[in-house]
Order: sequence, then C-alpha cells, then structure tokens
Amino acid sequence: MKQQFARFVAAGGATALLLPATAMAATDPQGNVSGFLSLLEMIVGRLIPILVAFALIAFIWGLINFLLSADEEKRKSGKQIMLWGIIALFAIVSIWGIVNYIASIFGVGGTTTVNPPVVPFNNQQ
Repeated sequence: MKQQFARFVAAGGATALLLPATAMAATDPQGNVSGFLSLLEMIVGRLIPILVAFALIAFIWGLINFLLSADEEKRKSGKQIMLWGIIALFAIVSIWGIVNYIASIFGVGGTTTVNPPVVPFNNQQ
C-alpha cells in the first residue's frame, strides 16, 4: 500500500512539474520543431537544479548520519550516501559543463536562436 501511494505521489509531482510546460507548448503559433525544442529546453532547465538539489541533500544527509551516529553500521551507511551524493553532483555538473562547451563550439548557446526550416504557405490561388 505504501509503495502504491509513493508511486501515486511521484506521478502527481511529475505531472505538476511538467503540466505548465505542456500548456506553454500549445501556444506555439507555427506548430513546428521550435515549439518542441523550447519545451525540451524548459523541462531540462527546470530539472537540472532539482537534481542538483537532491544530490546535495543526499550528501548532507549522509554527512549528518556519519557525524551523529555512534553505530558503525550507520556510519558506513552515511559514508555510502555521501559517496553517491558526490558522484551524482559530479555527474550532473560534468554533463552540464560538457553540453555547454559543445553548445559554445557550435554557437548554439545563450541568446542564439536556431530557426528550423518551414514550408511557406501561400493563401493566394
């Protein structure tokens, strides 16, 4: 029962996080690739700080478990949580840096916009 409730809460949280992004995608006047790319950029832009926060919280939680427990088993568990928190932080920041570096090489970062090709529509017959 607890597992089903946890899945329900996780699905509800993911839906609440992504619902504004999908609503914004419906307002794309051309309905082309740029709408999907901006939606993807918005989702990733919101997801990265959340993942960094979770990894940092995991590291701090492991540190607290390591420092405040006298039991050797809990100290070992705290070390393990700290290790995985550091690995997660390193992976997230490294991938984020590599993507930004590649984007700067190709010139698709910051304020640069890429306009996908569209089929011209002529209403005159």
